[in-house]
Amino acid sequence: MVTRRRCLVAMLWSWSAQAEPTALQLTPGACIAKQDGPCPLTLQVQWQQADVMCLIDQQTQQPLLCGATVSSQLSIQMTANLVLEWRRQSDQKLFQQRVVRLLQRVENDSVLQQRRLSWSLF
Repeated sequence: MVTRRRCLVAMLWSWSAQAEPTALQLTPGACIAKQDGPCPLTLQVQWQQADVMCLIDQQTQQPLLCGATVSSQLSIQMTANLVLEWRRQSDQKLFQQRVVRLLQRVENDSVLQQRRLSWSLF
């Protein structure tokens, strides 16, 4: 009876000690650049899976990170939207696709001022 309890406790402890698989986590989801310039971005990447997964740049088809457990930072210079694919390494099956958007900040608001009517109260 005591050995059964010990076995049960040991099994439960080993299951709880294993981390739950997590999906791909990317932050931030956008990069805000100054006018007509590249956008430097430090991308936080995390996942934990039983299989080895790779984060791939869709444009170049080059893996940026691979592993079963990843918690890393990527430094990227963005000049356009970045499309990332999360694939299993063994068979290249696509699990997720994420887009990191490139946003341009408007420095000169004269374009916005021209749109306002001269007789507007606001």
